[in-house]
Amino acid sequence: MNNYIKYIVAGVIAFYILVNCISPPTVNEDTACGLLCLKNMINGGSFNTIAVPNASNIALDKEVFVAAWTPLSYLVTAPLVYVGVSIKNACLLISLLSLIVGCVGIFKLLLYFKLSPRIAWATLLVVITCRSNFNTNYYNILLAETLVFATLPWFVLVSIYLTNKQNEGKFTRNFVTFATLCFVMIMIKLTMIIACGAMVVYIALNSVKHRQFSNVAVMVLAFSVALIGFKYLYQSKGVDTSILKGGVYVHTKYENVFVASASPIASIFNLTDLEDDKLPAQIKNTFVTNKPIILLMLSVVVVLLLYFYGKQIQAQHHAYVLLVLCFYAVYSVVFFYFAMNENAIDFNYRHFRFVTILFIPLFILLIDALSNKYIRATCYTCIALLVMYGLGTFSYKKLIVNKRNPVARSGFAMNYTDVAALNYLHHIDDSLRTGNNLIMVTNPELALEIMHNRQMVSLQYYSSGLKYGWLQPHYYGSVDNLYVFAEKLFLNTSSQEQMLSTLFQNYTLQPIKTFDKIIIYKGIKK
Repeated sequence: MNNYIKYIVAGVIAFYILVNCISPPTVNEDTACGLLCLKNMINGGSFNTIAVPNASNIALDKEVFVAAWTPLSYLVTAPLVYVGVSIKNACLLISLLSLIVGCVGIFKLLLYFKLSPRIAWATLLVVITCRSNFNTNYYNILLAETLVFATLPWFVLVSIYLTNKQNEGKFTRNFVTFATLCFVMIMIKLTMIIACGAMVVYIALNSVKHRQFSNVAVMVLAFSVALIGFKYLYQSKGVDTSILKGGVYVHTKYENVFVASASPIASIFNLTDLEDDKLPAQIKNTFVTNKPIILLMLSVVVVLLLYFYGKQIQAQHHAYVLLVLCFYAVYSVVFFYFAMNENAIDFNYRHFRFVTILFIPLFILLIDALSNKYIRATCYTCIALLVMYGLGTFSYKKLIVNKRNPVARSGFAMNYTDVAALNYLHHIDDSLRTGNNLIMVTNPELALEIMHNRQMVSLQYYSSGLKYGWLQPHYYGSVDNLYVFAEKLFLNTSSQEQMLSTLFQNYTLQPIKTFDKIIIYKGIKK
């Protein structure tokens, strides 16, 4: 049985690698923004900055420190790019290596906690095929998420190793190592603050149990230093750290509490797919309208499962249960804080999938503990269906990307644009080799295509550009040529159109080309 699942896991990994070697992936907006920082740094810019036009005179540039995303997620590609590997191939190589390193790490972690190889292989199969939780990374590059997958299990293992009895008393080494690890994890993805905090809680509980009180003090101090170091780095760049609190996707406080409690569980069952715009409106609206109730019911079912069958889990696995509960508790505290302050973190499973990944072995352990073989077989059948659903949707999405998304010079398949608009962008960029020219795009992916001219990226929603300093309400001054490539999808509200029409005070924007997904404007001096 172990070998059977092992070969399926190996086959799925090989499938992801093969498909991405044949068909180029798309790139997520967050990752594309990081790659623009890398591009600016390669061209001589400052650390983690992007060059944007100066609002008082668009003929000049200024640098903006990118605070919305932490920089290690894209900096890992820098050595490869430096030696001549293309940005797309560097991202793809890092993503596929992260897949292998993460799978080995999860397997080692579960064996450390005395879970059987069969449970470990079954967990890996569910993790790497989960539609909403994981495999979107392999048709749409998300460097931060893939790096979290690769590093988190090793972070947990090393953190536990530092507090073993044989390392007791090595205060300086433990302090420096754990503080460095926490800082690195936070620099990969901001939500890793939750993971670092959860490990501090787990280590504290274990250390108090074994009367190793010095471990608690060292780890708390190390985590605090990592947080202070991160905050100092950002504040030294003039960043208001309050913008790091997350999105403002708020409906009611109570809905956010339900969402927070059930998100890791809902992710396993791909419930996020019920919010897909491609579904029939009746199905989507029914889920969205009743989401708090659905998620509350799901939470109740999970609690009942834990209550009735949790005690059947063998005592040797209790340490793993404690680890999961620590992660879930810290996650919940953070999420509840934002929810109750009406500044909720985006209901997007990918930001918290590391909590889900830890939950999956617990579910499989619960199923394995069921005494009724027919119920157990039914549960395993449901898992098999989830695996097939994940692989099926991955294959379908990859086919859609291959069919509809044009492949750009960067090597990525482009979202939100079409072949004709992409070719016209290349034509404009190639033809304007002299003078001070500015090309504005609303998608950071398209900005990667601009090689010979200054670029301006507004981000897809202008409000995000304003929030993070990429965009100012008005620009003055003039350049030799000004072009704007605006996506129709994000011009469907009057506020977006109004903002674009008044953005350049010395220009009138005149539409010169309209394609399927892009409208191109040329700036006419007033």
